Amino acid sequence: MANHIPTPGFSLIRERADGKEIKALGTPLIFKPYKEGSSVGVKKFNTFEELEADMDRLLGLYRYGIVERFLHGKNITVGVLEDRKGMTALPALELVPENEFYDYEAKYTAGKTKFILPARLDEEVVIRARDLALRAHQVLWCYGVSRVDMIVAERDIYVLEVNTIPGMTQTSDLPAEAKAMGIEFDDLVERILISGYEQYGNK
Repeated sequence: MANHIPTPGFSLIRERADGKEIKALGTPLIFKPYKEGSSVGVKKFNTFEELEADMDRLLGLYRYGIVERFLHGKNITVGVLEDRKGMTALPALELVPENEFYDYEAKYTAGKTKFILPARLDEEVVIRARDLALRAHQVLWCYGVSRVDMIVAERDIYVLEVNTIPGMTQTSDLPAEAKAMGIEFDDLVERILISGYEQYGNK
């Protein structure tokens, strides 16, 4: 845990290794490329042997990435909006994909994921999730807008990733969260643009 932000156990993969560090994570596992986005290239493996058999292909495509322990729980995401007055954590949005996990198809195919606002969580868990989103935004020196994806396993919260350029389509998470706070799509876009100008427009 760095900066008091809990994450699933992980291992950085740059070349084929003996696998001891990966095996120590337990299973199932999930591979995330170091580049791409929108869950492109993300793949789940139920056993270490499945991952090992696919390692050459993954390294050939992406050079390196992250292997992470796959955690079962509720998928949530919390957007952060920032301007010169400060930061605001948006409501926690729960994601219930039809697919095994929140992959590219689930993200960009209407009806493939159920959005639940507010997330079906105790208030205390939501408060902690929103606090983690703000902390992650600050630690990574984000500005303007970000979206922090997390998983809630029992009552423990783990940060999966921080999206510095979150999706802005009609099926995207951030606009749905903003709308729950009364911020319509056009106003959200304007607010993001203004925050960028305030940060860099006079430099």
